[in-house]
Amino acid sequence: MLKIRIFLGKIKRRIFKVFRRFHAFFCALHIKFSGIKNVLLLAPVHDNIGDHAIALAEKQYFEEKGIKLYEFSIKSFDGNERMIAKMLPTNVNIIVHGGGFLGALWPREEYRIRKVFENFKNHRIVVFPQTVTFYDKTEDDKAFFEESKRVYSANKNITIFVRDERSYGFMKDNMPDVDVRIVPDIVTLLKPEHKDDVKRSGVIFCFRRDLEKNLSDDMKAEIAECVAKKYPDCEIVHTDTVEKYHINRSERHREVNKKLELFASSKLVITDRLHGMVMSVITNTPCIAFGNINGKVKGVYSWIKNNDFVRYVDTTEQFKEALDSLNLNQKYEYSIDRKLFAELDAIIGGSDDK
Repeated sequence: MLKIRIFLGKIKRRIFKVFRRFHAFFCALHIKFSGIKNVLLLAPVHDNIGDHAIALAEKQYFEEKGIKLYEFSIKSFDGNERMIAKMLPTNVNIIVHGGGFLGALWPREEYRIRKVFENFKNHRIVVFPQTVTFYDKTEDDKAFFEESKRVYSANKNITIFVRDERSYGFMKDNMPDVDVRIVPDIVTLLKPEHKDDVKRSGVIFCFRRDLEKNLSDDMKAEIAECVAKKYPDCEIVHTDTVEKYHINRSERHREVNKKLELFASSKLVITDRLHGMVMSVITNTPCIAFGNINGKVKGVYSWIKNNDFVRYVDTTEQFKEALDSLNLNQKYEYSIDRKLFAELDAIIGGSDDK
């Protein structure tokens, strides 16, 4: 029976591989003859709501400019990158999905970005706001970085947008031949659909459970104790921006808005997730944010700290001060200077009709 299951598993994987290849072929064919000039690669089809919020914000960004954006998911891209690159006309711009996966922190994603840079050398490539994380502790770390540097530097048609000063400084110092610009995380532009008059209640805890987490269980327990003491009548609701199920493109809008509505109905969000912080702020929800291991939360916070209802902290003492100083009964209104995206706007351009 075991051999039969293994055999059937192989057949199933092969069928899916063939199906994805045909799907990618017909998608590329459609782009070729439809006049579409911008294609989004590496769009999410997984469980991370933050990544899906990025994809929604990217789509909204292009729609507001009157530009059609065709989406290739990760599943359609994997294994078909060479075929897609050959089929797409060279006047098609390649837009790479933003996020925090450039570098060694998430190697599988870094391998994908290398494939984009290697296979689409005849296309203009724009990487939407990213965080970059490489290491140099071991020889393997150094070899991994050098290979990425070789691939990045070999393509003269790429512009990489990063979303924090640390990533920007690293790229400027270590990959001077690569065109790198800095703008805020694209989700800071996302316009939520929630109602402003919703009744708020409770406190949301939204903490990481993966390799990027920086908070210990003891710190989380102390945070919970402080909140219970300060707001004894507030229910603590535990959530995450990563779900326990995969989210397809057709489900993206619903799932992101469901999370935004949850945040919008809360009095306070306490999180160490970057998009836990950003989705709180764009829904005008008071937020206290802790950092993660590569500093991206603090880096993006610098763009939105003018909104005095979001606070960044590193320690429980700083958390207590922030908790005491925030007014949860005040009505807040999020703002960000649109001029911060001027360099991205200049690269992307305007309407398809122009």
